[in-house]
Amino acid sequence: MSTVDRALSTLPPPTPVSTGRLSPVRPPVVSAKLPKLMLKSFNGSLVAWTSFWDSFKSAIHDNPSLATIDKFSYLQSLLEGKAKETIAGLALTDANYSTAIDLLEKRFGSKERITAAHMDVLMSLDVVSSDHHIFELRRLYDKTESTIRSLSALGVPVDSYGALLAPVFIKKLPSELRLAITRKVPADDWNMTRILEVLLAEVEARERASLPRTKQSGFTPKRGRDFPTTATFTGGSQSGCCFCQQEDHTPAQCTKVTGVDERKQMIREQGRCFVCLRPGHISKHCRSSMSCATCRGRHHSSVCMRNSKPKSGQRPPTARDGASPHLSKGLNPETPPFEGSNTGATFYTSSRESTLLQVARVFAFNLNEPGNRMSLYVLLDSGSQCSYITRSACQRLGLPSLGTKSVSIMTFGSRKECRTECH
Repeated sequence: MSTVDRALSTLPPPTPVSTGRLSPVRPPVVSAKLPKLMLKSFNGSLVAWTSFWDSFKSAIHDNPSLATIDKFSYLQSLLEGKAKETIAGLALTDANYSTAIDLLEKRFGSKERITAAHMDVLMSLDVVSSDHHIFELRRLYDKTESTIRSLSALGVPVDSYGALLAPVFIKKLPSELRLAITRKVPADDWNMTRILEVLLAEVEARERASLPRTKQSGFTPKRGRDFPTTATFTGGSQSGCCFCQQEDHTPAQCTKVTGVDERKQMIREQGRCFVCLRPGHISKHCRSSMSCATCRGRHHSSVCMRNSKPKSGQRPPTARDGASPHLSKGLNPETPPFEGSNTGATFYTSSRESTLLQVARVFAFNLNEPGNRMSLYVLLDSGSQCSYITRSACQRLGLPSLGTKSVSIMTFGSRKECRTECH
């Protein structure tokens, strides 16, 4: 038995069996690589001190892994303007770091001064002159809302100053919005909170209404080379007016928004091109060959400075004028009627799709020289805003020229275009 005992003693001990549950195997934790934290600089603005100090304190001031002199170095690199001048005389040492913090807090950390600075922002908000200036309205609302939140964080609720701010703020709005807010906010509930709620609803409604129209999808037939029409030279870019959102006239004919500066501002706010008025690009990158019908400049005719102050007794031509004024308006009533008015669809031009236009044979003359008559073919385009005449006809009739334009015309049934210089 002693031999058996010795043999058993050499065997390894049995593995104990656990009666409990097996602990789950946890996968290794993979830490995500966060983006580098960039602190904003501080230039001495009282309204920006609180946010700057909170971010600096969290990332650097209370960071135990940074040495004091490193914290001071970070602080100096983030200061600009008046804030940098405040600690300009302090040397970069450990002892001067706390001194620099005290100087900055005394000058820019005063609650009373910060509150007064925020109130100055509310009182000096820019006036929005028109309810069409959607971007300016949104900027006004965002600035007001953020300033009120900053004051609330300082322990200054809006109820403590809302009664004084409300009449000042209302005067910053255009008359249309003032009327809308007055209708929706009753007198017994007249406060800044309700005014801002109604203003936000009005701004969001205008933002939705000003979204660019989506192009209609569908089959587009294959076509040959496009040739510009006279409507192309005047800069027709979309149906309707982008200034007043009406569909019954073009932007150049808008009577609601007539100021050139106001039109330019609306084009910037809507993100449109100054050449073709389409959204999504600027005039520098515009691939359109359009030019102003008034001065032939690289801009849309609706924002031409020459149209802002028309000469006495003159007005820019419109689509209502139809053909050239030398052919239709102001003719001598004693002259015989036009002969041989054989009309027919003999010319066509195209900007987006094929369009058949009428042609009439007429006798034209200069009002100053009624005896000098000339037989001409007139191309009738009711959608055009300008009238054109060939160089030879202009010289023969002795008509004054307001500019020249190269026009491509393709006769019906022909495969070759005819390019000519027109006035």
